[in-house]
Amino acid sequence: MSKTYHYKKGAMQKGPYNLDFMRALARQGEIGRSQQISRDDGSSWDSGIEYPEIFAAGDENVVDPGRGPEVNPQPTVPTEATWHFSTASGGQQGPTPESQLRQLIEVGGVGPSDMVWTESLGDQWVIASAVPRFSGLFPKLKSVNINPDEPDQSRARKRRDRSKTSRRDTDESEGKQRGFSGAGLSGFICSMVAIILLAIPCLVWVVVAESFFWIFNIVIPFTILAIVGLVLSVIGLSKVPRGMATTGTVLGVIALMLGVMAIFGWFMLPYRMAMQNRIAIDSFATDIKLEKKNLADELAKYRKIIREEAESDEQWESRASSGRRRVGEQLDTLVKAYDGHVTSTAKTSEFQEAFMELASLRKLIEDVKQAAQAVEGVELIDVLQVSNADARAVKVLMDTLQLCERGEITIKQAEAKMTGR
Repeated sequence: MSKTYHYKKGAMQKGPYNLDFMRALARQGEIGRSQQISRDDGSSWDSGIEYPEIFAAGDENVVDPGRGPEVNPQPTVPTEATWHFSTASGGQQGPTPESQLRQLIEVGGVGPSDMVWTESLGDQWVIASAVPRFSGLFPKLKSVNINPDEPDQSRARKRRDRSKTSRRDTDESEGKQRGFSGAGLSGFICSMVAIILLAIPCLVWVVVAESFFWIFNIVIPFTILAIVGLVLSVIGLSKVPRGMATTGTVLGVIALMLGVMAIFGWFMLPYRMAMQNRIAIDSFATDIKLEKKNLADELAKYRKIIREEAESDEQWESRASSGRRRVGEQLDTLVKAYDGHVTSTAKTSEFQEAFMELASLRKLIEDVKQAAQAVEGVELIDVLQVSNADARAVKVLMDTLQLCERGEITIKQAEAKMTGR
């Protein structure tokens, strides 16, 4: 029985192989005389130089001194390199002749990412697709990734290419529909006009500018315009370009909200103005009560002014004029309170009562006139002039009251006269 051999390749032990196979490996350069070789199943190892029968160049009939001559040897000399390979499913396998490994690659038994090794690679395993003699056997592999740790970007590129193609197709399909969106533009214009004009009555409602309340007449038509703009903008969203339609939709919603607010303010306007008028009426009524008391106090002080014996004319006139001025100022304040009360009650059921209360003012004016004559011997006009009081307002109130009392004018006419000044 022929002996078998083992040899070491780095840390890896190869074998058992017969003598003919070892000679073939030596001829191919797979093993050399410095190789560690064993003939007793790895129990002892010697350098290849101790095995001349393996490295006898060209002599296939060298006799192994340990076993004598062989009769009719049948050499099985390999003519190709042997490979080891490792797959994810089958683990490490080999040695396998290169032709058989090629067949495995072609039928898919070994994939492009599976690891292979042969003697000429030393201690390094490489992926099958990185070996030039095998790379052509993987027709579907367009690029070779030699470093197994480097990420393969081919799939990402394919996805990006497909995404670009999809977007291009989408843009082309939208481009067929792209054109001028008349509904979107019309909706934008209507919404813009409505939002500007509806903001004015809303601002008036906030600041209560009564002189501009007439603008509430535009609330309903421009609210309708806001609705039209919103509808047209929504219709325009179904066509491209959508920029104007989108902006018009937003403005239309805002304009509609302003319109609802303005309509609410318009309907609430009478109640708001009535509430403000009520506050004014009550305020003037309170002022009348307070100013009547103040006038009575000033008149009492004025009546107590008496000329002393040692007092000069200038001292007397100064003291009397000061008291007269205070009375006149207080009378002017009271007249304004009565005038405001009568005016604020116009067009209400309280006007007649407020107007007839001017008789109380007339009595107070008469008291001031009598006091001026008794203290200084002067007329009412002197009291009003020294205090810069509005003599015309006093005359209008008293003349209107007198005409109404005589029956020359009605309460309605007096109301119109008081509000039309």
